Amino acid sequence: MFRLFMVLAIAGLGSIALALADEAPPTVHRIDIANFTFAPPRIEVRQGDTIEFTNRDFAPHTATRDGGGWNTGDLKNGASGRVIATDAGTYAYHCAYHPQMKATITVLPASPSPR
Repeated sequence: MFRLFMVLAIAGLGSIALALADEAPPTVHRIDIANFTFAPPRIEVRQGDTIEFTNRDFAPHTATRDGGGWNTGDLKNGASGRVIATDAGTYAYHCAYHPQMKATITVLPASPSPR
């Protein structure tokens, strides 16, 4: 009886592993904040990916989605903040301290992993 339970449990875990393997693993995309700009100013990511913003300026900055939704909070020199791309679409963002600093993130639907 115990062996039958273990075989069924292992078979069930195999199904879960296969289902998880169908999706590509999330990627971390890096955006530098330097010279009062976001570099790169436009980026394409997939749902579930992480975007990491790192401030290379001596002035504090934020990466704040226009209209709300996400905000890295204050990033001092050398600090990083992350957001996770959840909804497909194109999103403009800016620095709350320096509104002339603008950029765009396009979030594409999640894709299956290559086989």
